Amino acid sequence: EVYADHYTTIERFRDEQVKPYVVSEFANQKVSGWGDPAGNEGKDYEETCFDILKVWNIKPSPDEQNVFSKRVEAVDTFLRDRLPGGIPKLLISSSCSMLRAGLAGKYQLQRVQKGSNAGVLKSEPVKNEYSHICEALQYLCMGIQGKPDESQERARRAFRRANHGLGPMDPVAGY
Repeated sequence: EVYADHYTTIERFRDEQVKPYVVSEFANQKVSGWGDPAGNEGKDYEETCFDILKVWNIKPSPDEQNVFSKRVEAVDTFLRDRLPGGIPKLLISSSCSMLRAGLAGKYQLQRVQKGSNAGVLKSEPVKNEYSHICEALQYLCMGIQGKPDESQERARRAFRRANHGLGPMDPVAGY
């Protein structure tokens, strides 16, 4: 788990946090990953976040529209599915304290006031210190899954309809 506050530049994040971690944990190994497609946006005179992180083959998430429900479904799939022998597809280290706290409820959907109905949940997360790390997991899961074809997408929608309300998703935490 490597993260920075929103005041840190991408260059400082790369040089002071990501690079030392990658060198110490993954020396001489190929590293790759996925990130927020918004990281591909840059001003005419600047490199994009993906340009700056290209040494590690970090790419934009395969969902160019960056649909929140698809990102959550990608994580939900990894949390729900098992490998042969019943081994979980996703294990989150106890050292990932921010991610674990986010998934345990600190990463939440926004509540909005709609008339007399206070506290209606929007399908957008609250942007806080937990949102970036939880969304990084979403982009990672989406990247590993790849871009679904039409049949995979139809199967996912059918599964969600058949299991509406039964899955592990918490309406407040989003997971």
